[in-house]
Amino acid sequence: MSKLLKNSISFVIWIFLGKILISKAVFSHHFSVQSNSDALYTYLFAKDLVNNITIINGWALPPSNYFFPDVFLFYLTLLADFSFYDIFCVWIGFLLFLLFKISREYSGNFLGSLFLPFLTIILTLGDLDQKGQWLLPGFHSGMILGFYILSKNNQITMTQIFILLLLSISDLWFLPTILLPFVIFNRYFSSYTNFFKNLAWFSLFYIFISKWINSFFSKAFAYSNIPISWKVSRLFHSLIQQDFFTWFLLILFLYSIYQLLKLNSDRNSKLVLLASWNYLFLLGLGLPSKTRYLVIAYLCLGILILKIWNRLPLALLRNTLFFGLVGSHSIFSHLSTSNLTLRTECFVGAPVDRHWVSDYWSAKYMKVFSNDKIAPLPVDEYGNLYHWIHNRRWHKEWDLPSQYYFYSRKEEKIPVNGKVEKEKSCGDGKILSIQRQ
Repeated sequence: MSKLLKNSISFVIWIFLGKILISKAVFSHHFSVQSNSDALYTYLFAKDLVNNITIINGWALPPSNYFFPDVFLFYLTLLADFSFYDIFCVWIGFLLFLLFKISREYSGNFLGSLFLPFLTIILTLGDLDQKGQWLLPGFHSGMILGFYILSKNNQITMTQIFILLLLSISDLWFLPTILLPFVIFNRYFSSYTNFFKNLAWFSLFYIFISKWINSFFSKAFAYSNIPISWKVSRLFHSLIQQDFFTWFLLILFLYSIYQLLKLNSDRNSKLVLLASWNYLFLLGLGLPSKTRYLVIAYLCLGILILKIWNRLPLALLRNTLFFGLVGSHSIFSHLSTSNLTLRTECFVGAPVDRHWVSDYWSAKYMKVFSNDKIAPLPVDEYGNLYHWIHNRRWHKEWDLPSQYYFYSRKEEKIPVNGKVEKEKSCGDGKILSIQRQ
């Protein structure tokens, strides 16, 4: 059996396992308990590519566009005419498949290769709100593909280099949190000369794409115009205010650097280095508590746990307990989400005799779950039109109409621009019929 066929069969198996064990729980939480608008961007952008490519110039894209692999995979599944839920299951299956391949790379046996995907399932089901974001499209989880390519023992091919370039362009976190440490601290160098040669090559590469990096930081954090000295002082100021765990990571990071320069570091110390780098880099930006940005740190720690797990005695007992925990977690989450309905289910039969307006967080959500029946104009907290991660070409005019239906969640206190003629509850929000004055 060819390697491609084996991987294809394995991919399909992980799609079905994901659908059985975790997909419904993550989907229900982020699209029933919450309306996670950012996770819908890649699906809607891919849908515009499939249905009407001429309108994509109306998009206001996020700093990280997630064109690859997120939009690319969604595009392929939309060509196959899958529903949004089925596409979501394929996406989760893709991530679990990558975790399976990474586990295989570090464990070398079949049971060990199941550890990372099932550990991810356990952690995600235990914290759907935060760790559930690991499995959402458009939330940096595509970086797992880059980690898999860079962690392979064999020489990287030109195809893989092309994929790494696509990842660098698609997700601007990929370069500083994965590619930078892998290039500088890769396991192939055997002398100080090669170390500094790699550092020089990376510097050239960094300069080449610094336009995208500066654009990302300036849009997301207004960070690119801040002096270097202030950035360094901010990092040390952040360190002073942090807890023991942060200082512990810093010590591990510095020790890993020391081992690396002594040329006697192994794969374990490189994993510690990568995990601590990911956390400390975010600390310098003031974002260490954002779980969605710590995908690689958690992945490295998961691999280290896998290595410890494989050395524990009583293999049959510990594996039985581990997989039993996965099964019980999945059954419990299935029972707890079986009665959940989409929070805006009332939009399926929504009236279309007027235009729609909504708060930003509900606009894309309403478009997806009304089956494209309505596409609300998004407004900010002041009631002004807000063109951000949205396609203005979905609308004939980019202006508030004289009459419209307005939807807002209860937690959004948005001023109404006009007279309220009628009011109706809808999920955890309300629909207002507005006549502008």
